Amino acid sequence: MVRFAAYFIILFLITTVTFIATGANILVWEGFEKENEFRSTNWENTGKAELSIVPNYYSEGTRSLKVDFKKSSKEGIEKIAFYKEAKLDLSNSEVVLDIYNNSFYNLEVALGFDTGRQRTYYESLTKSVKRGWNKDIAFDLRTYDFKSKQTHWRHSTYIKDVNDIKRLFILVYYPSDFKIATIYIDNIRFKTD
Repeated sequence: MVRFAAYFIILFLITTVTFIATGANILVWEGFEKENEFRSTNWENTGKAELSIVPNYYSEGTRSLKVDFKKSSKEGIEKIAFYKEAKLDLSNSEVVLDIYNNSFYNLEVALGFDTGRQRTYYESLTKSVKRGWNKDIAFDLRTYDFKSKQTHWRHSTYIKDVNDIKRLFILVYYPSDFKIATIYIDNIRFKTD
């Protein structure tokens, strides 16, 4: 009996330490449980999105960010973008988020960052967002596949000043035959080594 109890205690401690070790490097940055701090951009090359906090399609907590958007009336615009002001050090990090795509279109999502004193903008490669749940969409900020004005918008650089991020952007790219969509975003988290 004593041996069984000791075995049980050791197993419990190993499980607890493992859980703490793997969970300690993940931080939920935005669960949309408070007011909406994201704003639509006013860039000339993006359409507009309506952003609201709702109790639907959440993957963490009880609410998510609802993003309603439609095809821009301007020729050649096939994306929307929105952002949150931030003061972040994302050195050695991944940004992970969950998206529920409630539209009939396959979409693409990317992340953008304003960094450093000059607020240099960097944008990631896109990730596919199919209809329904798309959980654990991860963007590794340590890679050399970001684009910026300095690279003539080619995905060939890393994020300089990743330890001094001023804004985090979410960009949604839609296909040319697109008309209207709604997506829900939740559980934006940072995963570090």
